[in-house]
Amino acid sequence: VSCIIQLFIIIAPLFSQNSFSSKVDSLLDESYNKFVELQIVESLKLSEKALLLSEETHYEKGMVYSYLSIARALQEVGLRKEALEYIEKIEDGEYFKKDAFLQADTYWLRGRIASSQHLYSFEKEYHLKQLRASQNIADFKKRELSIITACFYIQNLYVKQNMPDSAIVYQEQLEQRLIGNDSIGLFYKISLYADKGLMYKSMNRFDEAAEQLEKSLKVAEMSNSHFLFYPLQVYGDLEMERGDSAKAISYYNRALRNS
Repeated sequence: VSCIIQLFIIIAPLFSQNSFSSKVDSLLDESYNKFVELQIVESLKLSEKALLLSEETHYEKGMVYSYLSIARALQEVGLRKEALEYIEKIEDGEYFKKDAFLQADTYWLRGRIASSQHLYSFEKEYHLKQLRASQNIADFKKRELSIITACFYIQNLYVKQNMPDSAIVYQEQLEQRLIGNDSIGLFYKISLYADKGLMYKSMNRFDEAAEQLEKSLKVAEMSNSHFLFYPLQVYGDLEMERGDSAKAISYYNRALRNS
C-alpha cells in the first residue's frame, strides 16, 4: 500500500501538469483561430489567459507561444514597440531555435513592423526568411497559411515599389496556393486581386486593372466579406487616372462606408 501511495505522490503532479499544459494549448489554438478570423481583441484576451496559466505552472512552451500570440495582436493594433519586446523574448528562448512555426511567425511579425516603418529592405528580408522557415512547419494548415502570407506580402512589397516583373512571380505562386483554400485565404485572395489592379493601373493597363478589381469585389461580395475598403479605394484611384472624377468619388464614398 505504501508503494502505491508513494507512486501516486510521484505521478500526481505529472497528471496535473499535463492537464494544465493541455488547457494552455487549447487556449492558444483558440487564440490563433480568432486571430486568423481577425477577431484581434478576443485573440489577445485568450493569449493573456494562456500566459498567466503557463507562468503559474512553469510551462515554458506555453509561455513562448503566449508571447507570440500577444505580439501578433499588439502588432495588429499598432502597438509595435510593445510587440517587439515580446518578439525578443521569443528569440531569446530555446524553442525558437528548433520550432519552424515560431521562426516563421516571428519573421512575419518583424516584416510587418518593418513595413509600418517603411523599412522595405528589412520587410523583404524577413518575409523571405518567413517563406523559407514555413517549408518546415509540420501542421499542414499552419504551413499553408504561413506560405500564403509570405508570398502575399512579398508581392505586395514589389507592387508598392513598382516592380511588376518581381511581383508577378509571387502572385503566380500565391494564386496556385489559394486554389481551394478559401477557408484560410479569403482576405489574401481579395487583396491579391486588388494589388494586381493597382499594379496594372501603374502600368497604364486600365482595362486589366478594372478586370482584377472586379474579381476582388466579386470574391468579397460573394463571401459577405468586410474587406471591401482596399479594392474600392484602388478602384477610385483607377477612375481618377481615367479622368472620371465622378466615378472616382463614388468609389471613395463606398470605400469609406466599408472602412
